[in-house]
Amino acid sequence: MKTLELQSQLDLINSLFPGFNIMSSTDYLSIVRSGVSGENLQAIIKLTGEKELIAHAKGKSASSVSKSYRVKRLSSAISDSLIDTLRVYTSSKSL
Repeated sequence: MKTLELQSQLDLINSLFPGFNIMSSTDYLSIVRSGVSGENLQAIIKLTGEKELIAHAKGKSASSVSKSYRVKRLSSAISDSLIDTLRVYTSSKSL
């Protein structure tokens, strides 16, 4: 059951990046290069329920992360930290 829930959450996260899988190294780099949108950032927080964790990945406080929802594309450095955090987050949930 836990594996199914994990796979569903990973599928939902991947659906934010059509044609990509955050667990694939090649796709990971493509997502980072193109930058994560503020809209996707908001959806990621809703899907995971981990506002504090995501804010920390961005180097911001949880109270200020909502300002990024309006950004067209987050920087590559922030996108890298965010996607890397999501990869660890989804991997650690299976332990």
